[in-house]
Amino acid sequence: MTDIDWSKAPEGATHWNCSWRNNPFMKLVDGDWYFFYKGIGEWRRQTGEFLGDSDRLTARQQPAPWNGTGLPPVGTVCEYKRNDVSYRQTWVKVTVKYISLSLVVLEHFAGKNEFVEVKESCVFRPIRTPEQIAADERHEAIKEMRDLSMGRMDIVGAGYLYDAGYRKP
Repeated sequence: MTDIDWSKAPEGATHWNCSWRNNPFMKLVDGDWYFFYKGIGEWRRQTGEFLGDSDRLTARQQPAPWNGTGLPPVGTVCEYKRNDVSYRQTWVKVTVKYISLSLVVLEHFAGKNEFVEVKESCVFRPIRTPEQIAADERHEAIKEMRDLSMGRMDIVGAGYLYDAGYRKP
């Protein structure tokens, strides 16, 4: 079998067909097969009978999505903040552009400006779900209620008040 150079694959390619030397890249979308025609530079839907013969097809291996462990792969959209005393102590949405032995290049999601950070001074996490954001907001509000009670309420009591709908005016 020939080594497949996926770097030459058109965007969206999910399979490689060893039988088609001129146009070997294919994609499967909602049960329909598409072939990429290099000559015209576009995907065309297969109109005749085509059976996805596993002997001729090689599926593109997709990397597992980053789960927050270790450094995010290049291209990942995630949140980042500095882990030292610095100007950037809040989580910021970024795209990871480059990682070297000691530096990372990040692109700010809103402003699209790139900046360089020392890798060891950064903390990364996946983009949070709405449920995670709501849980964090609940936790912070409960802590604030407990602190404002000056020791007259524990975290459980503050949680009951929050869940009952109490909010600071």
